Amino acid sequence: ENDVWFSWTADANGVAIVGTCTSLVDTKIGAYPGGGCPTNGSALACNDDACGLQSTMTFPVTNGTAYMLQVATFPGATGGTGNLDISIAAPPTNDDCNFPTAIAGQGSFPFDNTVASVGVEGQNEALCYLFGTSGFDYDVWYSWTADATGIAQIETCGSATDTKISVYNGTGCPSAGTSIACNDDACGLQSRVTVPVTSGTTYTLQVGSFPGAIGG
Repeated sequence: ENDVWFSWTADANGVAIVGTCTSLVDTKIGAYPGGGCPTNGSALACNDDACGLQSTMTFPVTNGTAYMLQVATFPGATGGTGNLDISIAAPPTNDDCNFPTAIAGQGSFPFDNTVASVGVEGQNEALCYLFGTSGFDYDVWYSWTADATGIAQIETCGSATDTKISVYNGTGCPSAGTSIACNDDACGLQSRVTVPVTSGTTYTLQVGSFPGAIGG
């Protein structure tokens, strides 16, 4: 409700971070390609309550390209004034499945998909069709080498973001239909997969957000 529109042109390549977190209004925001009124179903990103009742969204942008930004209130909330904060960050190196982060053995490894983009790989796996979608938002990639033979448990349980995980044999960008394990909500909004592994063998891990959720 009470929506206003901005035609914004990116001044760099990367991932745009657009938010109203410094405002007091209960906002909802969306981003669309092009500089005119958007067509139905064309949203690049949308968010309601990323920071309290305020909003943050991220989406990949190209230098010199125009995007439409919609700033509104959550239905039933009153309008007001505030700031629309925009910055552009370079995506992490492992945003591209051609350049995964190499990890090995057992333990805890940090991930950060806050400014990752939405890639085309691993978006249509049958095993990943969960809660009405097979998609991943803001996915990052890892090349993990097992240090033992047995059943590996790979999870993001305890993280603060709404995650989704997929596992593939081998290294590099996966071929369509090759996921060997996938999960969305095994532990609250976080994810856990179990998969048989062989010591010394390398597997590709895709870690992202459930479509519509923000990274972190």
